[in-house]
Amino acid sequence: MRASDRWEALVRLFAAMAVLIAVPLAVVAGTAGSTKAAQRIRVENSAKVAVTATVAGAPEPVLTVAGQDDARARFQAPVRWSRDGREGSATVPVPGAAEPGSHVTVWCDSAGKTTTPPRPYSDALWAGVALGSVTFVGMCFGAMVSASSTARLLDRMRGARLAAEWRRLSGPIGTDME
Repeated sequence: MRASDRWEALVRLFAAMAVLIAVPLAVVAGTAGSTKAAQRIRVENSAKVAVTATVAGAPEPVLTVAGQDDARARFQAPVRWSRDGREGSATVPVPGAAEPGSHVTVWCDSAGKTTTPPRPYSDALWAGVALGSVTFVGMCFGAMVSASSTARLLDRMRGARLAAEWRRLSGPIGTDME
């Protein structure tokens, strides 16, 4: 067995080990990412408060961008609310059937400004899955590129060595061997 074949086998072995090691590392990375995202979501959600607001005007259709997945008509209307003795108002999305005087839920931050509804904790799970997947795919890709690059390099070296040996055995081109 040639030395280059042994080197290639060794690199392939290391690549296979890297893929096997990638599994627990991806799990660790995904778990850490999910935990961190859950903490961030918990902090963000703790600052949000649901307020019952009164629709102050007729709902108006909102223009949507062509090609959106959700092609239903969307409406918004001005609303007013009172929280902790402070009055607030904003224009927010409402159901199309909302009429002036009806009530809708509006989410406010600690400063009393409207904000998005709280994020579900499943978002943290998906963040962890995404991070773990990227870690696993990245390590597998790195192992594959390393093994493939090494194989190509060693193939070129073997080819050059074979060509040199062939030239040595056959002699110079264009001369007769007598």
